[in-house]
Amino acid sequence: MKWTVSKGDLGKLAGDLLVVPVLEGDLAAVEALAGGHGGLAKIIKGAGFGGSAQATLPVHCSGLKAGWVLLVGLGQADDL
Repeated sequence: MKWTVSKGDLGKLAGDLLVVPVLEGDLAAVEALAGGHGGLAKIIKGAGFGGSAQATLPVHCSGLKAGWVLLVGLGQADDL
C-alpha cells in the first residue's frame, strides 16, 4: 500500500481513493478543491454531510481522475 499527501485541485489528483478532511460547515472549501465539480456538491448536500466530527462520506466521482473520494468530518475548527 502506498500513501501520498498532496495539495491541489481534486480534479487533477490521481489515485484509487482521495481522503479529504472537512471542517464542519466548510463545504465551500470542498467545492473549491474539487475545481467546481458541481455534481459533488449535489451528492454532499443530498447525503446530509456537514463535516461533523467523525462523519464520513464515500463518494464515487466519475468526473475526477481518482474514482473515489472519502470526505472525513473534523468537526469545529476550535475543537481541533
